[in-house]
Amino acid sequence: MALLIKPEIDELAYRRKLLASDKTMAFAGGPRSFEKEEWQTFYDACVDTDPAQSFYGFVFCRSCNDFTGSASYAVDPETGECRIFILIHGSHRKEGYGRWAVRLLKEKAAENHIRSLHAYVRREWQADGFLKKTGFVKAGCDDTTVHYELQI
Repeated sequence: MALLIKPEIDELAYRRKLLASDKTMAFAGGPRSFEKEEWQTFYDACVDTDPAQSFYGFVFCRSCNDFTGSASYAVDPETGECRIFILIHGSHRKEGYGRWAVRLLKEKAAENHIRSLHAYVRREWQADGFLKKTGFVKAGCDDTTVHYELQI
């Protein structure tokens, strides 16, 4: 079983690890930097926020006592859609943590009166099977992106 843990600022070292991993970030064109100088800005904008507007947490594995990824949502101020973002470490993919992340984000969003979650995925990322297994349905697409929605 997994939990969503809202990180302390020093725990953002795990986000740095996620983004620096070739295996984890291969789908997005490769690793990204996340320097310590960026942590406070990220924390203020994404972690220390009103959960009715956004939430960011680490996916924590109880049995292995370690983080396995990150999961977040944010309400788009222009559309009002609540968009999710899930990043599971490459070494923990296909172990169910992505499904747990969706389930836990759904619970957190429901607690905050959010009625649906949206995922916008680049076509080449091949997330269709995963999203459908977690209850998302295709809501639209264009040349580069597929839009999925999950009613809460």
